[in-house]
Amino acid sequence: MGQAGKANSQPDSTYQACVSTLRPAANPNVHVLGYVATGFGSRASSAVEADVQTYAGWGAAYRPTGIFFDEVEGGSSANLALYTTYAAFARGQISGAFVSRYRCLKETKNQH
Repeated sequence: MGQAGKANSQPDSTYQACVSTLRPAANPNVHVLGYVATGFGSRASSAVEADVQTYAGWGAAYRPTGIFFDEVEGGSSANLALYTTYAAFARGQISGAFVSRYRCLKETKNQH
């Protein structure tokens, strides 16, 4: 979850009320994930880590149980190392964090 595609210092009251109904205690097969855009590896690591830290700082009743990294650029060992570092960072900030990612292809000007 992420309002307007970014981590806010605290979620609004609507999110806070909703998340408690999704928590693993109520739904053991559900993971509540904080959304973090990575810009296909071009977003500053400090900004990615700041988003993770923001989610980790949310109140326990609505804190995500993990992180969803979006815009993951794959295919190189450098990117593998980068996203491995992000996953380890997330797990260090949110105990037992479930980490997910979406590997997609970056569009070029000629794609529609």
